[in-house]
Amino acid sequence: MFYNRVKGETEQALIAQNWPQLTLARPSLLLGPRNDFRLGERLAAPLMRWLPGRYRGIEVAVLARALWRLALEEDQGVRVIESDHLRRLGR
Repeated sequence: MFYNRVKGETEQALIAQNWPQLTLARPSLLLGPRNDFRLGERLAAPLMRWLPGRYRGIEVAVLARALWRLALEEDQGVRVIESDHLRRLGR
């Protein structure tokens, strides 16, 4: 898929910049209200609430809390945080 390819290329480009600290967040489908209508997301959302692990959709408020907590941590190197870990951090 185009989106996944571009996202992967972007992650590799960021890693190549050798930041002292880099956190790559990989949330699944974002769940919550939107200003615009997206048919595919609207149809997928109910299913995404029941999928296991990193495939389960994540509420935008939960993601925001997780990203805030990650931003406050001091950690060296590259870390990749999958959606299931983001969900736990954002509770």
